[in-house]
Amino acid sequence: AVAKCAIQDYKGAIIDFNIYLKSQTLAPKSELLDTYYNLGYAYEETKNYKEAYLAYKKANVINPFDNDIKNKISYLEIMHKNEIQN
Repeated sequence: AVAKCAIQDYKGAIIDFNIYLKSQTLAPKSELLDTYYNLGYAYEETKNYKEAYLAYKKANVINPFDNDIKNKISYLEIMHKNEIQN
């Protein structure tokens, strides 16, 4: 029951993040970075690895020096290669 609630919370967060991104064409890079990272995390928690990968890649474009983002991308490339390539 707790896991279902958590997944519903992440699904709600994904919707909120996407709405925010569509409305923030001139948002500061730091806000976009946080939003893409959090979106990637929410997608990862809901096992949508391809979307997580794409969100982390967008965060990486904003800050290519963030090792946490690089680690998330590398993890998905190694552990979920088939899911992110489809």
